Amino acid sequence: GTITLTLLVSTSVVQLPSPVIFLESDSTSTAIVLTGTVPGNVFSGVFSVNSTVADGLGTFTLAANSLVDALGNSGNTISGGSQTFIDKTAPATPANLHFGN
Repeated sequence: GTITLTLLVSTSVVQLPSPVIFLESDSTSTAIVLTGTVPGNVFSGVFSVNSTVADGLGTFTLAANSLVDALGNSGNTISGGSQTFIDKTAPATPANLHFGN
């Protein structure tokens, strides 16, 4: 399925951040292009979790100097929510499940 990724920055930035990179458990990566208004604090992108995305722990990162404020300060730290676990395995069918009329 698709997931909407939201990047909330603590200080307003004056340029659109570079894509967020999702580093998958098998070391492949997926770029997630962000949209939003600058100057601004909230940016979003769409992450498609399809059959090519590896199951397991993955990490979201930003390239160096992706976030630039009005004073020229830059950074790329993701302080929360930088990891997620991908599990595309369907749950087992419940045993002994009966429906009545």
